[in-house]
Amino acid sequence: AHNGRELFVQQLMLELKVDSYGGCLNNRQGYGARMVDNFAAYKNYKFVIAIENSNCQDYVSEKLILAVSSGSIPIVAGFNGRPDYRRYMPEHSYINVFDYSSIKELANDLKRIGSNKTLYESYLWYKKYDHDISKLREMPLNEKLKHLANTIGSNTTMMIDGIAAKEKSENKVCKLIRFVRQTPWQEISAHKRTSRADSSIACLPGRYIMNYFDSPQKNTSTTIRS
Repeated sequence: AHNGRELFVQQLMLELKVDSYGGCLNNRQGYGARMVDNFAAYKNYKFVIAIENSNCQDYVSEKLILAVSSGSIPIVAGFNGRPDYRRYMPEHSYINVFDYSSIKELANDLKRIGSNKTLYESYLWYKKYDHDISKLREMPLNEKLKHLANTIGSNTTMMIDGIAAKEKSENKVCKLIRFVRQTPWQEISAHKRTSRADSSIACLPGRYIMNYFDSPQKNTSTTIRS
């Protein structure tokens, strides 16, 4: 991986037991196909490493979704908004490796959390809202849009006429939520299209995870804390 993910996991394996089913650092068998089998495997673990292969703005893939859906606590890597997991997950619901000064410190904290039932379940506090989310899934698209409009304080009629009438697609709801959350209201009001930042700005340099832990001085004030 571009960000040094494999080297990081390799070092973490020296501090605690990590099961790896993939082609890299493989030490376990039993799950082959991606997605479905990953989800089945994740359900057996308290923690899942959901670190992307690159650290870029807004680059969060199915790794996080599968980890959360399985009921595990995701271990992620986000530094200086690349990516900013606070935009995708509620507070105190994931472990950010950049919140630690060493891999050993991270490993010790994972052991501490994993061995304390109350502490572990405190990271899954948002699961109590699963019932409300299930009810939302059952709503027709128009009702979902009304709920979304009320939540973000938008005009319900405009949202339904402009989106639902144009395309009867559940994906539209996802696109709308992403647009509203990621675009400043001034730009929405002015109907301006934002340009994508250059990769040298949007992404952290190669091997950044290991460079961070290898560095004797770490600016922890810039980390994204869970």
